[in-house]
Amino acid sequence: MRKAFTLIELLIVVAILGVLLAITMAISSRIITGQKVADTRQLVTVLQLKVDRRATETIERAKKSPYRYSTLQYCGGDQDRATAVLCYAYLRIEFPESFAEARQGFRITDGSGSDVLVLAPLSRFVNVPVSSTAIPGDQAAALLFIAINDVSDDWRSVGVDDATQLNFYKDSYGKPVFFVRWYEDGKPRDPLDPMGKLTGWASLPVLQAQAGCTTIGDGMNKRIVVRSNPQPDGDILWGFGK
Repeated sequence: MRKAFTLIELLIVVAILGVLLAITMAISSRIITGQKVADTRQLVTVLQLKVDRRATETIERAKKSPYRYSTLQYCGGDQDRATAVLCYAYLRIEFPESFAEARQGFRITDGSGSDVLVLAPLSRFVNVPVSSTAIPGDQAAALLFIAINDVSDDWRSVGVDDATQLNFYKDSYGKPVFFVRWYEDGKPRDPLDPMGKLTGWASLPVLQAQAGCTTIGDGMNKRIVVRSNPQPDGDILWGFGK
């Protein structure tokens, strides 16, 4: 009758247990990583819905702008072109991508130097730093939070940037979630200029410079899109489901 295991048998058992533990840890790690990515995807999707809602409200406000008549005259009486200009202007003010942009207004003057459209910076951005060491993506993250902040937000998804002391939405790894203004998703029609009235327009360079988009008027569909930083597998999660 055997009274004990031999040393070799014990080593075999330990080796088997080690393999099982490694497999279990690998599976657990994949499950945890998958859950974190899923949580980040859900956050990005929710933020995109808020951005879309704010953008829609902004476009409706732009169409009722007190500058619609001066803009219409500036656009040669073309209503579609004037609407496109107003939409780009108001969205540029509503969704600045940098602290410098947030503190700047939006102004267009005619050939005689008279003001056509003058939009002041929004009061909600008054506390952004005049200058900051924060990188552009972190600035866009802080500005996204300011632009769409809602008291019902899940504060577990909110962090504070050390360089600015401003809040930002964070993914499951603590990285900032930010946005890209005028992201081109490859569709043939720009929702802000569905008739293509900006393409080839003589005053287009002025609008491009003011709106911070050198491709306005190229017929591409542009959106304000929420995005994450790269996840562990290198993928970037986009608000429109790419």
